[in-house]
Amino acid sequence: MGYMAGEGNEILFDRKENRTESRKGKVLIIASVASMIDQFNIPNIQLLISMGYQPDVACNFKKGSTCSNEKIKELLGFLEQLHVDCYQIDFERTPYAVGTAFRAYWQLESVMKGTARTVSGKRFHNAGEPYGFIHAHSPVGGMLGRIAAKQNHARSVYTAHGFHFYSGAPLKNWLLYYPAEWVFSWITDVLVTINREDYIRAVKKLHAKKTVYIPGIGVDTEKFAVMKMKTEAKRRELGLRKNDILLLSAGELNENKNHASVIRALALLKGESFFARLQYFVCGTGTARQKRELEVLVQRLGISGHVRLMGFRKDIAEIYGCADIFIHPSIREGLPAALMEAMSAGLAVICSDIRGNTDLIKNRVNGLICTMEKDETAGLIKKLVCDERLRKYLGTNAAWDIRRFDISRVNFYMKELYGKIGKVSQAGSNHETGFMNGYGDKEMKIHENCLVSVIIACYNAAGCLDACLKSLSAQTYQNIEIIICDDCSTDKSLEKLRNWERRDSRIMVLHNKQHLYAAETRNRCIAKSSGELIMIQDIDDISRPDRVERLIKAFRQETADFISSAMGAFDKNPSRPFQIMRQKKEYPEKTDFMWNLPFFHPASIFTRACILDVCGYRDAEETRRGQDYDMFMRLYAKGYHGRNIRDVLYLYRMDHANIRRRTLQARIGEYKIRKRGFQELGLMPWAFPFLFKPFAAHAVQMVKYAAFRGSR
Repeated sequence: MGYMAGEGNEILFDRKENRTESRKGKVLIIASVASMIDQFNIPNIQLLISMGYQPDVACNFKKGSTCSNEKIKELLGFLEQLHVDCYQIDFERTPYAVGTAFRAYWQLESVMKGTARTVSGKRFHNAGEPYGFIHAHSPVGGMLGRIAAKQNHARSVYTAHGFHFYSGAPLKNWLLYYPAEWVFSWITDVLVTINREDYIRAVKKLHAKKTVYIPGIGVDTEKFAVMKMKTEAKRRELGLRKNDILLLSAGELNENKNHASVIRALALLKGESFFARLQYFVCGTGTARQKRELEVLVQRLGISGHVRLMGFRKDIAEIYGCADIFIHPSIREGLPAALMEAMSAGLAVICSDIRGNTDLIKNRVNGLICTMEKDETAGLIKKLVCDERLRKYLGTNAAWDIRRFDISRVNFYMKELYGKIGKVSQAGSNHETGFMNGYGDKEMKIHENCLVSVIIACYNAAGCLDACLKSLSAQTYQNIEIIICDDCSTDKSLEKLRNWERRDSRIMVLHNKQHLYAAETRNRCIAKSSGELIMIQDIDDISRPDRVERLIKAFRQETADFISSAMGAFDKNPSRPFQIMRQKKEYPEKTDFMWNLPFFHPASIFTRACILDVCGYRDAEETRRGQDYDMFMRLYAKGYHGRNIRDVLYLYRMDHANIRRRTLQARIGEYKIRKRGFQELGLMPWAFPFLFKPFAAHAVQMVKYAAFRGSR
């Protein structure tokens, strides 16, 4: 992870400085080692700052970290730029170092009481101000941190990055870690789990005041997605030939990461015709002894020219882009970040059958799961090397499914958690009453003057975008942000959008370097948005001046998860009288999807929670024209519901270009969308006849449009 501007960290801040919330007090982030801060907590620190908190960090910057000294120095410099006070605590990663644990606890006590010295000697925050809550990570840091929080009347949040007492764990793990976590759970305000197995066990066996499931630390899916196109220059830099097949693993060189199992499997493939093209890269650090053991194994098996231990890599995202297959053979995981990154890059995956991996991978759907026995692993490698279509199928599904774990979604739930425990801390309340209903809550209060994010996909719309943006700039409700992504337009759209961006500070313009189509383009806008509500707008249409105001008013009167207004249709000139499009049913049910999409998509506004819960728009060949139909059915399949209001708040451009896009190929795509959606909604088999409706509609629509044109 880098810390220079432009490498991704800035996206976690609110883009407008005046949107940073008012000061809320101090928070202490605790971890055993600096690498835990570096790898997992930078987004949390940035999020806390954007919410108005003053986060400090307490960990062992000197010992036990997988980061190099240079990396730790870089980390400290970055935290200093954020005005974060950093404290050295002599934590040990092992729970057996009892004497060191006592020393670490008293150091932590001095931090809580404001008497400790910072690592740099500088202090940004008031030492005498008490901490409102702590957020602890790792077993040792978590245990000592929760004791210190209890003693100093602070709330405690503990994130378990994978309990050591998992199904199939050694008996000693159960004898040591389970009793310890059971005891300390009694003084835990919020226990955060990052995989399903841990969540279920924590709810049943532990006693935290509140246990929640949040899908890992999140992954910047957009960052890794843009690397999935192989770059020949990077492959040449890595010493790869044009036809080489690159297998990749990422993780420390320790026994738990189990890289030796892959090396043994490769040795079984030496007789295969493709073996000369096979390369296996392992990106990760380890001790000199761990590295030497793997090197000796590679030499003994006679595959030295095919295995490379790459060490720590700052260009890991680019290496993902160059890889063909990702192998994750770990023995124990919480929710593996490396596997999430590989899925984001669209790689076919082979992974071990353990908790954490199985939260992400569905066997033969978006990856392959195995025991990592060398014979089985070798067989799966051979299968993927020889079947390019299977690699593409698994990689495409993986890139879609991993959106459930996108950083924007995780940040949304972490912001909710921090906000609620912060309010409890300030109020001094005693328990969990009114605190948090857990991950994925569907009910969401719309706050006064809430921020509304308007998302717009733009492609070759230079002739009509001015009218669209003028209608949004003139909204009576002013607290909006307008996020527009230009999808590699070939006209002057981008130039005109940049002019609008300079004129209105609420407008943010993104630009795709390659044509991604509407679904993925809208997903980019969602990832950059900050609003509690997300409103859709098509670039060639117009919003009435009070559209946002009236939609928010409707939200406050309803418990719906999304609301759509009625639409009027116009042809080129919106100032001329328009035709009101057919009204939709006010409260659609699942069965209404058999006939048509029961909502006007471009006239819709959604809670951020429901959009993130279904991972936004599904990007596939069949959703090039029907991504809206697909998403609404997935929302209903998840239990969300919407409402149609009768007010005409949106004007829809009905022109020849719109009709031309409704091709037979698009209707075939709608057939596929219907088939998948009806199955998810539980409408099959009696909805089977409605699968073929798009083909009849293909002819009927042309006739209807001709009649509409004639009436004008």
